[in-house]
Amino acid sequence: MVTDPSGLRVDDGTITVDGVNVSIGLKALTESGIYRVSYTLYSEGEVPLQGSFTFNFSAPSVISPTEPTPTPTQSQTPASSSWGTNVFIFSILVVAFFVLIGLSLYARKLFRDR
Repeated sequence: MVTDPSGLRVDDGTITVDGVNVSIGLKALTESGIYRVSYTLYSEGEVPLQGSFTFNFSAPSVISPTEPTPTPTQSQTPASSSWGTNVFIFSILVVAFFVLIGLSLYARKLFRDR
């Protein structure tokens, strides 16, 4: 739980656990002062870990949202395949076909010899 200098909650209730790190989501902090974080962490078969700490927040004098400015991008042209790549793929398919024929003839011979 995170509270502002007047004691009101400013966390949004979302908790993220990443390994040994725990994060809590916050609403927009607008008031300057000392904020208090209180926590209780539970684990299976262990004593709960409780604690708190404070931090000082200085609110900016002017809060103005910045509008993102779109930047034009160039469209990607797909890479064309080269003649050498096509020949390589075709030759691999031909070799694979002959290996398949050879393995089927070998399997046929093994079953015939039984």
